[in-house]
Amino acid sequence: MSNQTLTLEQAYLAMYDYFDILYQRTKSAELGGLLSDMSILPDGGPLDPAVMSDWMKSVQRAIDDDVDTDTIQNDNSANDKPIS
Repeated sequence: MSNQTLTLEQAYLAMYDYFDILYQRTKSAELGGLLSDMSILPDGGPLDPAVMSDWMKSVQRAIDDDVDTDTIQNDNSANDKPIS
């Protein structure tokens, strides 16, 4: 994967697609509910407006390097390497 920049819309759709892949694999009711809340309405917003607000806060924390990486990294992680 080359270094590419995503728009906020593309990043949201990528997140939705990833959760949908997990849902298809697990049939988790929690993921199904989240996907429902994340569904985009004709006006362009999600079914649950809080989803977009919370997601935008997370995006800003990532931009500000304010995400607790201890919760997502393990001893086998390849730190500081781009996702490929």
